[in-house]
Parts: sequence; structure tokens; C-alpha cells
Amino acid sequence: MYRCRSGIAFSVVFLILFAVAPPSLAKAVEYEYALQWGSIGIGKGQFDYPVGIALDASGNVYVVEYGQELPLPLGTSKRIAMTSGNFRVQKFDAKGNFLTKWGSFGDGDGEFRSPWGIAVDSSGNVYVTELNGHRVQKFDSSGRFLKKWGICGDGDGQFLGPQGIAVDAIGNIYVTDDCRIQKFDASGVFLTKWGSEGSGDGQFLWPQGIAVDASGNVYVADTSNHRVQKFNAEGVFLTKWGSRGSGDGQFIEPVGIAVDTSGNVYVTEGNSRIENRVQKFDSEGNFLTKWGREGSGDGQFQHPHGIAVSASGNAYVADAYNYRVQMFTPVEASSPTPVPTPGGGGCATGSFGIPAAPVLLIPIGLILFSR
Repeated sequence: MYRCRSGIAFSVVFLILFAVAPPSLAKAVEYEYALQWGSIGIGKGQFDYPVGIALDASGNVYVVEYGQELPLPLGTSKRIAMTSGNFRVQKFDAKGNFLTKWGSFGDGDGEFRSPWGIAVDSSGNVYVTELNGHRVQKFDSSGRFLKKWGICGDGDGQFLGPQGIAVDAIGNIYVTDDCRIQKFDASGVFLTKWGSEGSGDGQFLWPQGIAVDASGNVYVADTSNHRVQKFNAEGVFLTKWGSRGSGDGQFIEPVGIAVDTSGNVYVTEGNSRIENRVQKFDSEGNFLTKWGREGSGDGQFQHPHGIAVSASGNAYVADAYNYRVQMFTPVEASSPTPVPTPGGGGCATGSFGIPAAPVLLIPIGLILFSR
């Protein structure tokens, strides 16, 4: 504090400024439960471990049900295992009304051995990976078989348990396979591959979910590395985020991944009983929001796996051990999204200062002191 010199009169003027954020500051978006459908069973609209989910351009929802192959008894003459599960794809409208289904257990065209991932291209064609069938099958939107490719192996165009699958805007197909990504054209012709086992940039440990944005960037849920990796369309590493943990932006075995029309990235954590949630990030991995916890109530999850986001922003989640699909709707939060102040100011501990964006400084009064 300054002291006044004795006998000298002076005046001090305090100008009070009020910082007003411009009205263009984005408000936080949260997700609220909207609807669900499904129960355990073999009937229409029922599920037995739904894992993959995809949407077409009309908003129809495709769900793939993983089927488990059980060990064969010793001495059996059967060629393939006994089974438990539905081994099929079901199609619904955007509100969960049943439309059609296809698939059963087997090696034939249109049959499945542990189907896992599903994707839909801009023409409405449906692609399904088979974890134990080591192949991709392609169908039209009604489930009519069109083609297949892949056999068991580690060569180009071969698979060792393919899981996630995604299609880009021009019809190229990306598949997570063992510790690598393979890329194909719409006819299944091998184009390129990248990845190896490990924890370095561009390496993987059990990658599962995969998604492609409008610019052709590829996002991979690198499950056992507890992170997301981002690549360009040719597999060049761009960035990564995540580490093992339960905090915002951390993961415990991320499995499903999706990208919306704005480039935001959604990730499910469903391989562990520790985390049963969805996290949302921007395209560079900055945390935006999250929702969900373990349970069977509305908005709760038991092993959420696949996730898909509609053009209007609705998020559909395959809630595997609750044997259902849940839909969530984006809603504007009650307060603006806080913008961390760059540098110090205590923001590293979670506090927020004046937004880094431009502000308007408005004088709201003068206080005069004299002596």
C-alpha cells in the first residue's frame, strides 16, 4: 500500500472494469438419456451381448451381436466349436423399431463366427468383421450377401482376429487386426497397413475400435495401451492421448470409438468393471465431457462397447451386458464452457482465470478518494 506524504493533498481514481465475455463463447454440451431398447433373448429386438453398432445416412441403426464359441469336448469329430449367442446383425430405425435381421452361426456366406465390428458406407452397404472367422463380409442394407475377404494369417489381407472396422467418405475400409491396421478399397483389395506390437507411437496393444473423420483422419482405441492414437489416411502418426486411470482424459481399456460431423471423438470404456462410461474429446484429444457409470439404470452401463453418433448429434451405445442399446441426446449446459487461462494463475490445479479469448472491458464506475 502506498502512504501519502504529510501535508500534501492528492486524489486517487480507481477505475473499475468489468470483463464481459463475447456472446460467441461456446456453451458446454452435455448428454442426457433419451431412450433405450432391448433385453436378453433371441427374439426380434432382443440381444445377447451386442458389441458393434453403426448408423446409415438415413439414421437407421445396425447392431451386431457377438457369439461365443465354446471349447469342443475331447474326441469330438465336429469341425468347429459349440456356440452360445445369436451371431447376427439386427437393423432398427432411429427410435429402436425393429426392421430386419440376418445371420447365424457358421462358415458360409452370410453366416458368422463371433461377429464383432460393423460399419456402413455412404451407399448403405454393411461391413462386418468376424473375430473367429478371420474375415470381413459385405452386405447390402437388407442383409443380402455381397462379398467377403480374408483368411486366418498375418499376411496382407489376412486376419488374426479382426475387430473394429470403419469406412471413410470414399469407401475405403479400415480394420483393426491383432497389433496393426489394414486398409482396403470397397471391394476388399488390400491397400496398405501400419502398426506393430508395442507402446510407441504407431504401435498397438490389442487395438479394438476404429473411426474415420470427414478429412480422412483415423482414430484408434488402443485398448491395452489405454490411449487413443490418431493417424492420417496413409497411417502416418499424428497425435495420441490418454493414459491408464479414471480421471478425465484417462482410460481403462477403451474399446469403442466414433467421430461426429464436427470432428469430436467419443470413446467408450467397457472392458473393465472399473469404468463404464463415455468420454468426449475434440479432434486433438482435449477433454470435453463424459457420462455414465456402472449400473443398469437409465444412462448407466455394463460393459459399453460400440458407439455411433448421428448427424444430429445423438449418441447410440451398445450396452453389452445390459443387453440393450441406449440413445443420448446433446443438451446445452446451464453455464458456458470455462476456458483455461494460459500459463499460471493456478489453472494447473483446475481453477480458471479470465478466458484467453478476447473480452470486452467495460467501465462501470469511478471511485474518488482525496486527502
